[in-house]
Amino acid sequence: MKLPNSIITERLILKPVSINDIDLFYKAFKSSFENLTQYYIPAWSRYKQIPSKNEMLEFLKENQDKWNAQDGFLFSVFDKKTNEFIGQGEIHHFDHSVPKARLGYWITNGKTGNDYATEMAHALTLFGFDVLNCNRLEIRNDVRNPASGAIAKKLGYKFLAIFEKNKVGKPNDFWDLEIYARTNKEGLPDKTVEFSYD
Repeated sequence: MKLPNSIITERLILKPVSINDIDLFYKAFKSSFENLTQYYIPAWSRYKQIPSKNEMLEFLKENQDKWNAQDGFLFSVFDKKTNEFIGQGEIHHFDHSVPKARLGYWITNGKTGNDYATEMAHALTLFGFDVLNCNRLEIRNDVRNPASGAIAKKLGYKFLAIFEKNKVGKPNDFWDLEIYARTNKEGLPDKTVEFSYD
C-alpha cells in the first residue's frame, strides 16, 4: 500500500508521526495534559502527573513503527501558514481483514474552538476510505466529551450506540462511549484534501 508523505487541507498539514517531532509534541502534550488524560487515551489516564519526555519519545517511536508496518497511522498536525504544531490525528485499531479502523484526534490548548479537529477528522476520513480502502470507519468518544461527538455528526457519521463502562480512564472512572460509524464517504463536506506523495 502506497502511503502519502503528507495530507494538505485548507489550513492544516498532516505529516506521518516522527521522533523528530518530540520537542514540539511534548510541549503541546504538556500544555494539554489535563484534557488529554481526561478523555483521549485511557493509557495516558493512568498518569497522575505529566510523564517524562523519554516516555513520550517511546510513544512516538511505537507509533512510527506502527506506521512503517502499516498497522496504525498517527499524524502530527501543523498549521499550514505558521508550521506550528497544533495536535495529532490518527487511524488506529486498523483491521486489515475488513478493512476497518477508528479515528482519533486532539488539538492543543489554545487552538481549540477553531474547527481544526473537524478539518483534521475530515482529512482522516478521506485517508481511511481513499488510501486505506476501508469499508468502515468509527469515531468513539466519552459521553462527557460532546465536542468530539459533534465532530462525528458534522461529518455525517451515524450514531449507533452507547457502550456503557467500555473503558477505564483514571482509577474507577469508567467511560461510556458513544459509537459513530461511516461505511462510505458519501455526503462528506465538499472540502479540498490533497494527498502528497512527493
